[in-house]
Amino acid sequence: MASINVVTGAVSGTIGSNSSFEWENPNTTGSCQVTDVGAWCSSSSYAVPAAASAGSPGKVSANTLNVSGNFSFSSPCCNDPNARVHVGAK
Repeated sequence: MASINVVTGAVSGTIGSNSSFEWENPNTTGSCQVTDVGAWCSSSSYAVPAAASAGSPGKVSANTLNVSGNFSFSSPCCNDPNARVHVGAK
């Protein structure tokens, strides 16, 4: 399953339109809130739990809307303030 790392903003796999993916949090010290995604996700925010241990990230499932293009997200955990996610065909 495709995923987005909430700390680095890195996308693993392809995030399709109207499909499922996972938000992943590698931090073991606390959960991360992801916001400002209502334009491209089925929910406007997600609480991503802390990693159980190093190498075992916390995960929460999400679904994209029937959209295509480049989108952003906000998270106080993200090191990249300009993180972008491409949804749909490239």
